[in-house]
Amino acid sequence: KTKVTKEKIAYVYNVLFPMFEEGKMSKKEYDRRMAKLFGISEKEVDWYGNFVKYAKLNKPIFRLIERLRSKGIAIAYFSNVDKSRYMHMKLLLKPYAKLFDYSFASCYMGTRKPYKIAFEKVLRKMRVNPEEALFVDNEPKNVEGAEKAGIKSILFKNNKDLEKRIKGYVWQKA
Repeated sequence: KTKVTKEKIAYVYNVLFPMFEEGKMSKKEYDRRMAKLFGISEKEVDWYGNFVKYAKLNKPIFRLIERLRSKGIAIAYFSNVDKSRYMHMKLLLKPYAKLFDYSFASCYMGTRKPYKIAFEKVLRKMRVNPEEALFVDNEPKNVEGAEKAGIKSILFKNNKDLEKRIKGYVWQKA
């Protein structure tokens, strides 16, 4: 029987998970540590299997991305993700790959959202200044991190809200 405590969850969330997503820990090591921490087998951790089972694309958002691209706006996605989930994500996004000028994965960057250095790396690679960028994310801490890096940001709530909020920012600029 697993023994889950607030302390263990905090350790996973604040220590193990960031190391895993920054590419500083292999999947095997992550599974080993998780199994030991919770008293389960490594096979029971099944992080990747659950991701594959439950990860879904927000397909309607691709119409908005197409409209943004038609205005000449460069589009990137930036994900806090380990290497195995990133490869699966690339497969899911393959039909939409032409919509993205850039893709950024924390596991290859060695840092992750919400850290300022992560946003600075993205901006440098895209060759844009912070005031020229717009960041959208569903995590408040990531939006706050982008804003600390000087990037205008929108907290994603739903597609309709995003469309409305982007209109006021993008359509006037493009």
